[in-house]
Amino acid sequence: MEKHKKTEIYLAPIQGITNKVYVDTYHERFEGVDYYCAPFIKVQLPKLAKRKRKKLALPEAKQNIPLIPQILSNDSREFYQFDQELQELGYQEFNWNLGCPVRMVANKKRGSGLLPHADRIKTILDEVMGNLHCRLSIKTRLGFTNSEEVLALIPIFNQYPIQALIIHPRIGKQMYAGQVDLKRFAECLALSNHPVVYNGDIFNVAAYNTLQKQFPQINKWMLGRGILANPFLPAQIKGWESGQTNKLERIIQFHENYSSQYEKILSGPTHIVDKLKEFWSFGHHVFEEGNSFYQQLKKARHYDAYKIMVRKFFATQPVVRDHVSVNSMDFM
Repeated sequence: MEKHKKTEIYLAPIQGITNKVYVDTYHERFEGVDYYCAPFIKVQLPKLAKRKRKKLALPEAKQNIPLIPQILSNDSREFYQFDQELQELGYQEFNWNLGCPVRMVANKKRGSGLLPHADRIKTILDEVMGNLHCRLSIKTRLGFTNSEEVLALIPIFNQYPIQALIIHPRIGKQMYAGQVDLKRFAECLALSNHPVVYNGDIFNVAAYNTLQKQFPQINKWMLGRGILANPFLPAQIKGWESGQTNKLERIIQFHENYSSQYEKILSGPTHIVDKLKEFWSFGHHVFEEGNSFYQQLKKARHYDAYKIMVRKFFATQPVVRDHVSVNSMDFM
């Protein structure tokens, strides 16, 4: 559809879930995501640990997956180290996480915990911008303790050649509870000189349409839990209904690929079951019978029992919802 022609969709970084396994398997089976923002990496000087570097290896390049790594940092030296390693791996852009609301992170003045410290943010940008090989984008919240904090930050961001500014219109202390603050977001949009990406509570096409009408100047959108609950959502937003045939079969194939990848990298059937339950905590929403199935699945303790339950569920030919109706509280 013409009105969606220029819409660009990012998959949000969700720690522990939207990792390399998820991105690889999702990109193979579903359509509509233009960029994948990887969950943050905490840089350790003087060099990334082998396991962290492995997370950033680029088999994705074979599939042309547009992956954007993310740094969680309050130290310009870590930026230089991360930038150097990413350049060696073939990346051209990374993202600075100024939005993580987790208390253990924020207490260390990282993620959203750095937002009240505008001077420190400016110092880091002064030190690194112009000296990086990769482009830099920023993902932020409105603040940590109050939404006025962002008003001091936007003029600072405007001073630098930032690739994009991704804004989640909550404060850090909210975590994911409460309503997004669209009034404050509108103020940020008016102040920013950079391309702004909206992020927050886009769980279905109706929510997207409402936001798109309210902010018609935005064509970049970041979706997280909405995609985990309904992997067809990006294509639905773009009006690509013709590419949505055989929905159940595509979900089955996605699950098979996803679980087989974790069989290779996780040790012990209990760890695999726990990881796949995490997947279903979001994924069950796309099925009409999904909630009752998920409640049963949570009782599985062994991988063999898990596989039997999933196989039986898929064999019943469960109905895939055309439109998934969820809200932020469904993921608490």
